[in-house]
Amino acid sequence: MGVDSQLLVVYVNLAMYAFCFQMQQPVLPATVKELVVGDDSTQAWAQLQSWFGIMQLGGGLVSGVLSDRFGSKNLLLLSFASSALCYLLQAKATDMSMLYISQVPTLFQ
Repeated sequence: MGVDSQLLVVYVNLAMYAFCFQMQQPVLPATVKELVVGDDSTQAWAQLQSWFGIMQLGGGLVSGVLSDRFGSKNLLLLSFASSALCYLLQAKATDMSMLYISQVPTLFQ
């Protein structure tokens, strides 16, 4: 596989990741509203978003070390696998604790 075709594969994967992320984001508040009893859904959504931010911050701090140790190609594979796992866990979530757990793989994005 040549360099141009490898770069094309990376671009296609990044476009798919961005597409999936943009499809999932508008659905997530409705999912939180469905899972939270009462009027606390706005607060629950804010807390979930904060948790996601913490996971992303932690991932940003460790990604450089992981890239140096295992190589950028392996880190890219880990990132896409974590995205797929995150979306799978979100789809299967039946309560808020599962939504929080679904955000843990984003540490490796």
